[in-house]
Amino acid sequence: MIAGRGEANPRTHSRAALGAALSLAMLALALGAPGAGAVVFKLHGRGVGVTPRRGIHTGGGLPGARPAPGAPGSAATRGFDELPNGGSPLTWHGGPVMHSAGTHVIYWDPKAQFTTTTKGIVNSFFSDVELESGVAGNVFAIAGQYTDGSGNAAYSSTYSGALVDTNGYPKTGNCTIPKEVDLGPYEACLTDAQLQAQLKTFIEAEKLPRGPSQLYFILSPHKIVTCLEAGVCSNNFYCAYHSYI
Repeated sequence: MIAGRGEANPRTHSRAALGAALSLAMLALALGAPGAGAVVFKLHGRGVGVTPRRGIHTGGGLPGARPAPGAPGSAATRGFDELPNGGSPLTWHGGPVMHSAGTHVIYWDPKAQFTTTTKGIVNSFFSDVELESGVAGNVFAIAGQYTDGSGNAAYSSTYSGALVDTNGYPKTGNCTIPKEVDLGPYEACLTDAQLQAQLKTFIEAEKLPRGPSQLYFILSPHKIVTCLEAGVCSNNFYCAYHSYI
């Protein structure tokens, strides 16, 4: 799942993306944020990809953190003499990849804070991703570098449209907003577990598809903070994150 803040410019302030059913992928890549230096770390036994906020955190203190392939300082950018291209090969750690992606956008927005303009930009972006599906002229064409036991990932994308979740945010079990970097004001703090739980509930209520080819992006308004764990939140640490459930 992915989380971040900022409604005014969805390309630079990516919000919440959560890939569901058995699979989840990330908003940071989709909205152009990975250049900030993405890192991968372990959270409750699962791999999570995080894009730290520029100039504030590097992600080095997270459990098992390592630079994502291609991120500044990673093996792919340091260079290896034994490889003619100066990079390093991707390593498969046994997990699945998406051989196609049916993309769904969920605006978790009970107070209708997203503007029509913002939603139009986001929706048009994903429509364009589908329109160019399979072409070699953009960043998604590199998906084939990733593979699992049944073959390569593919730039095979379909956009199933956007829905609005008007359910209110949880009142109990919420995280504490860090008192550093960006102090808001904010209206609520949501945990990774709360995002997962609400996504599962929404999928069931709306009878949405599940499975390893389904990709869900949860977007929350800019007044909502999300936290992966205590002190690792969207107002002080990351602009986006992704994982799977």
